[in-house]
Amino acid sequence: MTPSAPTPHFALRRTARTALDAGLSALASALCVVALTAPTHAQQPPPPPAPESRLTAEIHTNSDRGFVVCALFANATGFPSDGATRSIAHLRLRPARHRVTCTFAGLTPGTYAISVFHDEDSDGELDTGLFGIPTEGWGTSRNAHGTMGPPHWADARFAYRGGAIRLREPIALNY
Repeated sequence: MTPSAPTPHFALRRTARTALDAGLSALASALCVVALTAPTHAQQPPPPPAPESRLTAEIHTNSDRGFVVCALFANATGFPSDGATRSIAHLRLRPARHRVTCTFAGLTPGTYAISVFHDEDSDGELDTGLFGIPTEGWGTSRNAHGTMGPPHWADARFAYRGGAIRLREPIALNY
């Protein structure tokens, strides 16, 4: 047997370094695959959807004839009689069993007031008699009443903080 020539020291280092580099590279690749596929504590579930912004008011009528017109006002301008042009939203609904539910959606938090009239003859207007006194049912949020005239915005307004809410008390129409 011939003795083998001794391996130079620097050759062993190069071989060990190459093996170490290959092992570290394989380990790094495996860690990347695990990190990409496994859930981590840093991942959070998606936030819950924002609550729906919806305001609902119930209105009681004395008949099921015609329509009930609900108008939502964001300020005193035009309140309570100019709902068609000055309100931020208005609805025209047919009563059933002497009731109507007016629902306004997509609102931002703020101060609002609701004006309602029962258009029994379906002419699109609140009919009035002598001295402008309404001959069809009318009402406002908070069941506000005016003195010698229509109710004031300040008496009918309420704070809406967002979410889906129903006014505490139904709007009672005055006939």
